[in-house]
Amino acid sequence: MSARTPTTEQLVLLMPAHPDTRIFQRAVATVDGVLFLRGRVKFGVLRPNRRQVAASHPSALFGWNVDLTAICLGVVMRSAG
Repeated sequence: MSARTPTTEQLVLLMPAHPDTRIFQRAVATVDGVLFLRGRVKFGVLRPNRRQVAASHPSALFGWNVDLTAICLGVVMRSAG
């Protein structure tokens, strides 16, 4: 991986909360904060039984140059350093 270049741009990424995957480990190594979302993300698409379609996995928000503590959707974890 390349060295991280300081920037003022803000970025938030929604991804599956699978800490055993390589992409999750790479993202968590560079992130400023991680927010693990409670429950499953729902997409607003109705099934025939009138319930919303939900993600099949837990989700997390990764933030670079963003304070995720203002979002009250889950548990915030900050990386060391």
